[in-house]
Amino acid sequence: MREELKLLEELQRVDLQLQETDQALQALPLRLQALKSDVEAVEALLGRERKQLEDVQRYRGELEQSLRRDQDQLNKTKAKLTQVKTSREYMAVQREFESSRRLINEREGELAKLTAAIDQTQESVARHEQELEGLRQHCGAEEQATQTQLEALEQQVAGRRGERTALAARVNKSVVRKYEQIRRQRGGLGLALAREGVCGGCRMHLPPQLYNTLQRAETIEQCPNCQRIVYFADQHGAPAVATTELEATPAAPVPPATALDHPA
Repeated sequence: MREELKLLEELQRVDLQLQETDQALQALPLRLQALKSDVEAVEALLGRERKQLEDVQRYRGELEQSLRRDQDQLNKTKAKLTQVKTSREYMAVQREFESSRRLINEREGELAKLTAAIDQTQESVARHEQELEGLRQHCGAEEQATQTQLEALEQQVAGRRGERTALAARVNKSVVRKYEQIRRQRGGLGLALAREGVCGGCRMHLPPQLYNTLQRAETIEQCPNCQRIVYFADQHGAPAVATTELEATPAAPVPPATALDHPA
């Protein structure tokens, strides 16, 4: 039975490594997708800025045309001032002249603001173009690195799965089934170290009689609280894996604690 517990300990070590590797296999593509999302966000921003710049430049061209027409009209009105014959005609032409001049001043002020806005937008576009180029290069490098990491992790998974299969084949099938059932229901930890009368899985005190039974290492026992398979701390040296508490609230119920003896 001591040998069986050693094998279970090794089995859990491999299972935890596989669990960690699986998490990395899931996390790497997500990290890469986050980088791609950053690239897409800057691309979208650049698209909006370029469209805005195009619209403002087109409007400035239209305003410049209007300003030229207004200037021509002002010149004509100014010429009329020298041709009027009565004071009434002079006053009317003078009002027309002042109105045209105010309109021109307004358009020139608006044109100056547009020019400043265009300059600012062009600077922003140039800055974001540079940022986008850097992001694209970084994303490309990360994509290659991620692919290399994924391939290495997949090789590790294949090797560890082979190791797990070999270990599981050396443990009694009923014990393996119970261990795997508990693992699924207890956050991946089916085996817990008992030290000083305390279960390392749930941190609850074990009944003294059960703790004495664990020290004899004659049967496979479970913690009455968390239902994990427990073994005595000093049975075969330091534990191969850490067995800390993984849940704060009770998980789905599992069958009550029983001794899982070897079949005859």
